[in-house]
Amino acid sequence: LRRDRVAQAMVFLLPVLFFTIFAMVFGGATSTTSKVAVAVVDESHTELSARLVQALKAEGALKVTVAARPDGAPNNAAERPLTRERAQAMVHSGDVPVAIVFPAGLDTSMMRFDGGGSRVTLLADPSDRIAPQLIMGLLQKVAMTAAPDLFARHGIDAFSQFGGGLTPAQREAVDAWLPT
Repeated sequence: LRRDRVAQAMVFLLPVLFFTIFAMVFGGATSTTSKVAVAVVDESHTELSARLVQALKAEGALKVTVAARPDGAPNNAAERPLTRERAQAMVHSGDVPVAIVFPAGLDTSMMRFDGGGSRVTLLADPSDRIAPQLIMGLLQKVAMTAAPDLFARHGIDAFSQFGGGLTPAQREAVDAWLPT
């Protein structure tokens, strides 16, 4: 080994070189955590959608955008609430990897068992496979924690349709049990 300089380089220098390269490449990823940018469009304008938007804004892993300047507008133009088309343009331009659209009628289609009703739409950049999965998981969490009273009330109403509805006494008991 003392006489073979190539072997010495392979034994002593190559590992140091590899460790240095990997430290430079992956060193920044562990020291700072960046938030996932997401555009949110509220076409529903209901208590449920407002609660969902607020809960998404409170998530530490997300940077939520609900308003932006119109496409092609000057920098001093006022921001407007996002539309589906503007959010889709933001995804296509790479400004955000994912956009969430809460459609009109979202609150009336909760807890439907026939598969009908309005559905939340996720617009995603196909080159980013991680962000949509993260957003889906956080959206499920937010949906269950942001408005449990609304989900419970709509769930009871949906189940009562199968049994012929609630009696006035049952409705009073449910209303007393659920938070207002």
